[in-house]
Amino acid sequence: MMAEDFVGWDSYDDDLEKAKPKPVPRRSSAFKTANRLRSGSVVDRLKRLFRVANQDPDLDELDLQAPRYVPASLDILTKTTRFSRREIQLIYRSFKQECPTGIVTAEKFRELYSQFFPLGDASYFARQIFQLMDQDMDGSVTFEEYLVVMSMLSRGSLDEKVQWVFNLYDSNGEGQLTAEKLTDVAVSVYEMLGSYTDPPWINETTIKDHVARVFSKMDTNQDGIVTFTEFKEFCITVSIREARLRGAPL
Repeated sequence: MMAEDFVGWDSYDDDLEKAKPKPVPRRSSAFKTANRLRSGSVVDRLKRLFRVANQDPDLDELDLQAPRYVPASLDILTKTTRFSRREIQLIYRSFKQECPTGIVTAEKFRELYSQFFPLGDASYFARQIFQLMDQDMDGSVTFEEYLVVMSMLSRGSLDEKVQWVFNLYDSNGEGQLTAEKLTDVAVSVYEMLGSYTDPPWINETTIKDHVARVFSKMDTNQDGIVTFTEFKEFCITVSIREARLRGAPL
């Protein structure tokens, strides 16, 4: 199984040329989205969140005139991430277009992320992702913080990617998942997709029943909590099964 199969991100370089977010297709089952929520779907949206603006082939250095916040030098960023100088320049251009001050606030991030779900409420997911990117917990995300997360999700190890998704579910940072946490995620998926779901509304009892079945599969020792190891094993099992269904190489 390739790491790209798990996260749904084959090449960050190819997607640097995409300028506009794609519309969200109508889902046959919102629970399929909740059950398959892995880093791929989130990363695809993060890639398109800050759209590439002026891709000047002669750009030699970061244009740091407009923002008040000045990011670290290219030499430092190439050492602390897995991106080349050119890739960082392009990502910075698109980041600065949406956030000319050089930082992203929680409200701005929610506004940008909600563009992908015009008929739903993406507030919960936007808040969770923002908190993961805000590494120093100062209420804003700098270019470096955004770049580090993108680098890890696109070119990090499988363990790093699964850990990030685990942390997305583990909203209070306890290091373990409960059925309640998974229910919160499942409910937020319905809220986020809005009228894209089919059926358009399912009551909370149905959601909890489905979460209970999924949680039971994750919780291999049936102790009522899911550890990172259990979560990782479950994700890998699901990825292998889906790869076989697609006929993709493992």
